[in-house]
Amino acid sequence: QAQLVVIRRFNDSAAISKSRHLPRIFLSLLSIIISLTLPLCFHFKQHPPFEAPWSSPFSQTSALHLFLKFLIDCFAAHRSCTTPPRCAHRKATASSCPHITMMQVKKDLSAAKGQSRKKHRPRMPENETQLALPKYEASSKVVDPKLKDWGLAMKSVACSSSHILTSTSRPVVKVYQVGEAEASEVREISLTTHGSAGSSCVEVSEVGGQNLAAVCYDDGGIGIWDMRTSGRVADLAASASQSTKVKFMQDGNQLVSGGSSGSLCFWDIRRGGIRPEYEVSSSSSARRHSADEPAMKRRKGENGKIDMDEKVNGVDLRPARDDTSSPILSLGVSPDGSLVACGRSSGIVSALRVGSEKFHAEIRSHRPPVGVKKACVRALTFDGRRVVSGGDDKHISSFNGNMTKGRSDLDERRMPQPVKFPAHLGWLTSLSMCPSAGKHLAVSTSWDNSVKLWDLSRQSVVQSYKEHSASVLDSSFSTTGKFFATVGADAQMSLYVNKQ
Repeated sequence: QAQLVVIRRFNDSAAISKSRHLPRIFLSLLSIIISLTLPLCFHFKQHPPFEAPWSSPFSQTSALHLFLKFLIDCFAAHRSCTTPPRCAHRKATASSCPHITMMQVKKDLSAAKGQSRKKHRPRMPENETQLALPKYEASSKVVDPKLKDWGLAMKSVACSSSHILTSTSRPVVKVYQVGEAEASEVREISLTTHGSAGSSCVEVSEVGGQNLAAVCYDDGGIGIWDMRTSGRVADLAASASQSTKVKFMQDGNQLVSGGSSGSLCFWDIRRGGIRPEYEVSSSSSARRHSADEPAMKRRKGENGKIDMDEKVNGVDLRPARDDTSSPILSLGVSPDGSLVACGRSSGIVSALRVGSEKFHAEIRSHRPPVGVKKACVRALTFDGRRVVSGGDDKHISSFNGNMTKGRSDLDERRMPQPVKFPAHLGWLTSLSMCPSAGKHLAVSTSWDNSVKLWDLSRQSVVQSYKEHSASVLDSSFSTTGKFFATVGADAQMSLYVNKQ
């Protein structure tokens, strides 16, 4: 054993130079001589040669056997020290095997540190998280019999603290009163005085004690209505390319709209008027409209659609058709009213600081799958200052909308990278955020007939609903967060109430 230890010490070092080969050979020969002479000396000491020469069990065969065994042990020790431990010591640890490599020691230490960190990481139990998040239950359904017979859908829904408004392809906006877990129809707002065939979007504002509803007509234009009296307050002469979607600003006196032109138009309800206060497009800076500027005229083309004139005073009004100026399909306003974001048909989400003249962020949050040209962003909302969107790629994406690095055209490296996770089996059609402070709850609807309640902080589903028999098109939370409503292609409005 002493000889093996000496040989290991010489052979275990990988830094021995070639000049030290001679001492190693000499030591090996010396060990062989000693191994041959020591057994013979021991034998002759116990049994003199004249008494019983080679007659004891310790014979020549035994000496030769020990010598061969010693050579085999020396060869095995030399191989185990000079070659890396691949098979024999693969499962060994630093405490049990002297041939463990430094790489394996580092791996064991890093794994131990990871286990200790996971052990001391604070984590809320599942039962506490479930108790902290409110649960909503489907309480009632309301079906419009006329829409059901005609095969029409409820397009949009908006909720106040105690009312629900729905818009359809008919020139009627219905108002429902929410009682104890039930919704009953109270009145109808007729749009026939405007001459509209229907409405594409409806929004509600209760700021300052006013109950106003903004309705986007199918033929262009925005109407402001009083929900209490069903009377019209003001008309905004927007074109069909400017008012596909509309949102109230934080003060309740301003509106922002977007449409197929790809520009955001800001309106002042108190002034009314035939043109927006200013317009922000992606390809140019904000365009301020003056009083002496002629209005943008609308005319009906040969196909019966309403189009705007190509030129006014020699200025080409047709927007550039690139990805950053594609049609707007969804709108969102941050809770503090400082940010506005819009989702486009090209999969890009544009963010704008209110009062600025350019979009400070244009991020491709949704990319189409293989074989599809575009992934439209049909759903958009704000979680604080994070922009949350849903698109045709069946994912939910979010990014920080309050970035300060500045806008850089076609340079995605300077833009914040969105966080994405799968949400539905079909296209996402709407996203609505719960207004309760500290609750990152959002409702999503999809073409797969499902409604899901999400905890965006954990990217997990809290509840899932199957109350609709067809595609679900829109959703909206009440201003108090006590309930939310969804509408779909089955001409049905479903109410979900927080039982807690």
